[in-house]
Amino acid sequence: MAKTALESPPVQNSAKTYKHTVRLAHPEEMPGVIMQMEKAGWELGPIVMCAFSNEHAAYFRRLN
Repeated sequence: MAKTALESPPVQNSAKTYKHTVRLAHPEEMPGVIMQMEKAGWELGPIVMCAFSNEHAAYFRRLN
């Protein structure tokens, strides 16, 4: 089941402000999560495997 992590506060990066968020999902659910987030204007960052579950964390950012 896909979950949404709390959104982090904006981070300053080279005079641009980005919002960041992380989505957790099982591998078979991840393609749908990625498509949904990209349609909502989020840019995909790294995807990492969670250490203690079969879920993966997909990191997204969006320019404000």
